[in-house]
Amino acid sequence: MKSANNLALSFVDTGLVSGSYYKFRVRSRNEFGYSDYSNELELLIAFVPTRPVPPTTSVIADNVILTWTAPFYGGSPITSYLITIRQSNN
Repeated sequence: MKSANNLALSFVDTGLVSGSYYKFRVRSRNEFGYSDYSNELELLIAFVPTRPVPPTTSVIADNVILTWTAPFYGGSPITSYLITIRQSNN
C-alpha cells in the first residue's frame, strides 16, 4: 500500500505493473482530523496492443495461409484479430 501526504490535488503513481488492477481512494485532513475515504476507484493498467509484425505467407493450391506472431497484449488479453484483404490493383 502506498500513501502520499501533501496538499496537491493530483498524485502520480509509478512502478505499476501492466495487466494488474489497482484501487485508489482519497481522504482529506484538517486540524480536527481525517475525513472518511472517498469511494474506491479500481483501474486496470492496460494499453492498446502493439502493432503486429507483418505476417508471413504460404500458398497451397488456391489457398493463402497467413501466420503472425502475437504482439505485446498491452496488459489485457487480445480477444481477436482483424484481417483485411484487398486486391493489389485497387
